[in-house]
Amino acid sequence: MIADLEIYGVTPAKSRTLSWLAALPECLMREFILGYFEGDGFVTSHRLPSGLYPYLGIVSGSRDFLEAVARAVEQGCGVAIGGPWRMGTSNCYVIRAAGRRARVIDEWLHQDGMGLALKRIAALGRAPT
Repeated sequence: MIADLEIYGVTPAKSRTLSWLAALPECLMREFILGYFEGDGFVTSHRLPSGLYPYLGIVSGSRDFLEAVARAVEQGCGVAIGGPWRMGTSNCYVIRAAGRRARVIDEWLHQDGMGLALKRIAALGRAPT
């Protein structure tokens, strides 16, 4: 069974060895990033006197993978996403954007209406339904 899973790229410590899919067609790049964001991404905010200041981020155990995601996001929507930064003393890294940059990335990721409503910046500050 392990050998069968390895054929499909499932290996020990997969989250730390994950790399960008070199064979991924550029036309599917945004959808791939959205899918990864749905699983390992987040939106949050700080409340300021002027309103909510949003943050958007993606987490992975692979720094190299997040560097590739950051390049793809910038290529796709023209906005740089910061990082990757190590999360404390863990083996995890995060890339993130805040404010206007987070809003632009959010709009780009969800431009076709796909994605979880709870992972949208527009959902911040609303009571759960």
